[in-house]
Amino acid sequence: MRVLVISDLHMGSGPLEDFDPEVESGFVQFCDQIIADALPTELVINGDFLDFVQAAPWQSSDFESETPTGTPLCFTEQQSLQKLANIQHAHRSAFAALARLVESKALLRLTIMPGNHDADIYWPAVQAELKRSLSSQATAGKVRIHLDQQYQPPEFPKLWIEHGHQHDNCNNFKINGKSYWSTNAPPIMTDRNNVARLISCVGTRFLLKFMNQMDERYPFVDNVKPFSKFVKIFLVSGAARDFGPIKALVSYWGLASFLADRLAKAPSDLLSAEEKPERIAAEMGRLVSELGDEKAEALKSRLAATGFVIGSRTLKFYARQDDANAEKLLDFLVAHPDILGEVERDHSGLLSPGDDGYLTLGGGFVADETRELRKAARAIIDSGQANAVVMGHTHEPVNPNPDLNYVNTGSWIRYFKEVDGNQRSSWSILKETGYPYFPYELAYAEIGETTRGELVRRIFRP
Repeated sequence: MRVLVISDLHMGSGPLEDFDPEVESGFVQFCDQIIADALPTELVINGDFLDFVQAAPWQSSDFESETPTGTPLCFTEQQSLQKLANIQHAHRSAFAALARLVESKALLRLTIMPGNHDADIYWPAVQAELKRSLSSQATAGKVRIHLDQQYQPPEFPKLWIEHGHQHDNCNNFKINGKSYWSTNAPPIMTDRNNVARLISCVGTRFLLKFMNQMDERYPFVDNVKPFSKFVKIFLVSGAARDFGPIKALVSYWGLASFLADRLAKAPSDLLSAEEKPERIAAEMGRLVSELGDEKAEALKSRLAATGFVIGSRTLKFYARQDDANAEKLLDFLVAHPDILGEVERDHSGLLSPGDDGYLTLGGGFVADETRELRKAARAIIDSGQANAVVMGHTHEPVNPNPDLNYVNTGSWIRYFKEVDGNQRSSWSILKETGYPYFPYELAYAEIGETTRGELVRRIFRP
């Protein structure tokens, strides 16, 4: 008997899709290989199987709400069901492959755990639809949805499996120190209109308010993982002065403002001293001043038509006159991002490959999700609750070693990889034509007879 663990497939739908046809083909072959092996198997999908946050429909003012005490909320049960239907339609071959696997004699059970991108699995109607689509009446008992933070398979009780986002301050579901991520405390609350909705963590809020709009134009922008590096894409590095497109700068300003409002500590806590957001105002003035006169005047006209009037001054002079003007401009553009249209600048020197080929920037972002998950794994093992730990979430792979029996499976979506000796890369690689820079890795964790009881990380090669 063996347990296989995969995570972070991010099956979505629509223009923000990350689980592309080539990756989906690999997943189908992976499921069929388990059937062909004919070994008794439990397959655990350890969170972010489905990407409800970025699945169509993703643009609606009704996706954002809050409790009477101000806790951010997002999707209703019906909205999550609509997103699930769109995901199922977009990935019929993947769902069919999983259904074949469930029907096969090789599979003992399929265990599905939610992650921060598919907290929607906590909705009873979503659970029912998933089970209906993946099993028949005869095999319904083989599909299990595990809603507690960790899962320890009955055949391997010392193996601890969890997605890992609860150890990440930007993506956990904790309110006033209480965790809302279990059967008894699901991430669901009622809003000011007494409508039940999912809790919206900071990362989800950021995607809904800012990043999803950028992802339409830069399909690989959210393939920069983990979340700290994902946010760092908006910051100037110690080695490269230039910010990216003005859209990115506006998005980052919106994020910083949102965090400051929601957490009352975000900018100074999340950024190093040399990268605090007050620098953004000066950078905004500089970027606007470097626009061509024609683009600057066109942008001024669009601003005026939407209600932001600066009179006879040129936009370049206004934005550079003082930081307060630049901040007012940023605040207005956060609320009206469509005004920017095609106004942007692609800079070289903004992006560079970090450790293990993951895209990063220099500087001092305090959050290090990979480190935090590793620390959590060590605490779990040291406490005697387990002797082996598997997590996902960060998209950064970690292999076990003699010092720590911990695996991070990484993700099944594309990640940045240096190509042809390219040492520094521009925003242009984040566009759809950037496929050569973004390969993928179909990784999984395995433990069982085939590994002599050892926890290993493997790569499936279609």
